[in-house]
Order: sequence, then C-alpha cells, then structure tokens
Amino acid sequence: MNISSAKRRQAGICIAFAVFVCALASGCGKSALPPPVTVTYRPSVVGIGTVIQISNTSSHHLYNIQVVGRNFDEVSSASVKATDHLEPYGIIEVGWMEFEAWVPRPGESVEVYCDNYAMPYVSVIPELTQ
Repeated sequence: MNISSAKRRQAGICIAFAVFVCALASGCGKSALPPPVTVTYRPSVVGIGTVIQISNTSSHHLYNIQVVGRNFDEVSSASVKATDHLEPYGIIEVGWMEFEAWVPRPGESVEVYCDNYAMPYVSVIPELTQ
C-alpha cells in the first residue's frame, strides 16, 4: 500500500466516523441508513470529467438531493444541490457544469445526501473507458 492510498483510506475512515457520530446525534425522524440510491458514472459527452448519475431505487420520493465531491489528495471539495425532488425510480445527472469549480475525476469520492437520511450514500469515481 502506498502512502497516498493510506492517507486516502485514513481520511475516508475519519469522515465515515464523523458522519456516524452526527447521525447518532441528529436522531429523531431520520433514518440511520444512507438514502436508497445507486450512483453510476459515465464519461462527459464534451470530454470534461465524469458525469455522476444518481438513481432513486425506492418507491418513495426523495427531497433536497445534495451531492458533495471530494478530492483527498488536494484536500478540496465541492457541493451542489442536484434537485429539490427525485421521483421514485427517477434519475438525475450532475457534472462539471453543475459543480462549476469542481470537475469530477476518477479516484475522487462522491457523497449523496437527502432529507430524512442522516448518513450519505458514498461512492468513489472509477476509471472509465471512453
């Protein structure tokens, strides 16, 4: 294991622990589980970064979908409100145009938050073939 991946893993563990503690503290009315979504990726049509595809896998409406992208090597992050409302089994896409200053790239993490769920859904952007 190289130093970069060790730092990345340690930062991920720290974030997961902090989110867990916040979830315990927030308590009432929120699920301790992540939102019922899946995150997939596709190359950007214009060739700038990766497009994040968020799918609601439940029969419930999800509200105030917030997407946070993090680059642990550069210690940077960006956040965007993807949508106010994601219908059951609906899909929303977020890319560099929505993030403005942040371009999603392989190896960076993506966190998906929404109302009534204390924990985020967390994913890492994979290497994609064009």
